[in-house]
Amino acid sequence: MAKMSSKMAKYGSGPSLFTGIVNIIIYIVVAYILYRVVMYIVNMRSSAMPNLPDYSSNKNKQKGGCSSGTCGGN
Repeated sequence: MAKMSSKMAKYGSGPSLFTGIVNIIIYIVVAYILYRVVMYIVNMRSSAMPNLPDYSSNKNKQKGGCSSGTCGGN
Protein backbone atom coordinates (compact mmCIF):
# COMPACT_ATOMS: atom_id res chain seq x y z
CA MET A 1 0.00 0.00 0.00
CA ALA A 2 2.85 2.40 0.79
CA LYS A 3 4.50 1.72 -2.55
CA MET A 4 1.29 2.47 -4.39
CA SER A 5 0.72 5.76 -2.56
CA SER A 6 4.31 6.87 -3.09
CA LYS A 7 3.99 6.17 -6.82
CA MET A 8 0.75 8.15 -6.96
CA ALA A 9 2.33 11.08 -5.11
CA LYS A 10 4.89 11.53 -7.91
CA TYR A 11 2.25 12.42 -10.51
CA GLY A 12 1.03 15.72 -9.07
CA SER A 13 -2.44 17.05 -8.45
CA GLY A 14 -4.45 14.66 -10.65
CA PRO A 15 -3.76 11.40 -8.86
CA SER A 16 -3.90 13.09 -5.44
CA LEU A 17 -7.66 13.26 -5.86
CA PHE A 18 -7.65 9.56 -6.62
CA THR A 19 -5.44 8.92 -3.61
CA GLY A 20 -7.80 10.92 -1.40
CA ILE A 21 -10.79 8.94 -2.62
CA VAL A 22 -8.96 5.65 -2.03
CA ASN A 23 -8.01 6.81 1.48
CA ILE A 24 -11.61 7.75 2.26
CA ILE A 25 -12.82 4.34 1.04
CA ILE A 26 -10.18 2.61 3.18
CA TYR A 27 -11.22 4.64 6.24
CA ILE A 28 -14.88 3.78 5.68
CA VAL A 29 -14.09 0.07 5.35
CA VAL A 30 -11.93 0.10 8.50
CA ALA A 31 -14.62 2.00 10.43
CA TYR A 32 -17.26 -0.50 9.30
CA ILE A 33 -15.10 -3.46 10.33
CA LEU A 34 -14.45 -1.89 13.75
CA TYR A 35 -18.18 -1.21 14.13
CA ARG A 36 -19.02 -4.83 13.34
CA VAL A 37 -16.40 -6.10 15.81
CA VAL A 38 -17.65 -3.82 18.59
CA MET A 39 -21.28 -4.79 17.96
CA TYR A 40 -20.32 -8.47 17.98
CA ILE A 41 -18.58 -8.07 21.34
CA VAL A 42 -21.50 -6.10 22.81
CA ASN A 43 -24.02 -8.68 21.62
CA MET A 44 -21.85 -11.52 22.91
CA ARG A 45 -21.58 -9.90 26.34
CA SER A 46 -25.29 -9.13 26.58
CA SER A 47 -26.25 -12.66 25.59
CA ALA A 48 -23.92 -14.10 28.24
CA MET A 49 -25.50 -12.06 31.03
CA PRO A 50 -28.34 -13.66 32.98
CA ASN A 51 -31.75 -12.03 32.85
CA LEU A 52 -31.80 -10.06 36.08
CA PRO A 53 -34.84 -8.03 37.06
CA ASP A 54 -34.48 -4.28 36.79
CA TYR A 55 -34.61 -3.07 40.38
CA SER A 56 -33.89 0.55 39.50
CA SER A 57 -37.37 1.00 38.02
CA ASN A 58 -38.99 -0.54 41.14
CA LYS A 59 -37.56 1.96 43.66
CA ASN A 60 -40.77 3.84 44.27
CA LYS A 61 -43.10 0.86 44.08
CA GLN A 62 -44.34 -0.63 47.30
CA LYS A 63 -43.76 -4.31 48.00
CA GLY A 64 -46.18 -6.97 49.13
CA GLY A 65 -49.36 -5.08 48.40
CA CYS A 66 -49.13 -2.83 51.46
CA SER A 67 -50.80 0.52 51.07
CA SER A 68 -48.93 2.31 53.83
CA GLY A 69 -45.42 1.14 52.93
CA THR A 70 -44.73 0.03 56.53
CA CYS A 71 -45.50 -3.66 56.06
CA GLY A 72 -42.82 -6.16 57.04
CA GLY A 73 -40.99 -3.72 59.30
CA ASN A 74 -39.55 -1.71 56.45
